[in-house]
Amino acid sequence: MNTEQIFVVDDYKFFAKYFIMKFKTMVREHVQFHHFSELMPVFAANSTMTPSLIFLDNELGDEKGVEAIPELSETYPNTEIILISSLDSDELNQQAVLNGASRFISKDDIVLDKIVERLRSNVLETAKTQRAKSLLR
Repeated sequence: MNTEQIFVVDDYKFFAKYFIMKFKTMVREHVQFHHFSELMPVFAANSTMTPSLIFLDNELGDEKGVEAIPELSETYPNTEIILISSLDSDELNQQAVLNGASRFISKDDIVLDKIVERLRSNVLETAKTQRAKSLLR
């Protein structure tokens, strides 16, 4: 069986570790998580692995995750990209989807254990989202 890859891009290491630890209990076997604290290594990783899912924080130091979505979508065309942020804004949500993310999830939802419910919601039904949903238990 192939091992699926999930990228978590967040410069706040405590949150990333918490998120990965919680999310590991919700996915099937043969799923590996990779944490990146900046964007450049994410783009470089395409030579060795292709993620099924990228959770991308919007606030990455001087970089904005929402602005990197089009390039990430080009680098990983079959990957579902989900923007995450502590800011819960309709404008950010709209911009994320316009830039190619499948959805936006507030970090509050993640911390409050609503992540699986949000992933299962039919925001955008595409082959990418179906692939990501298939990872869930």
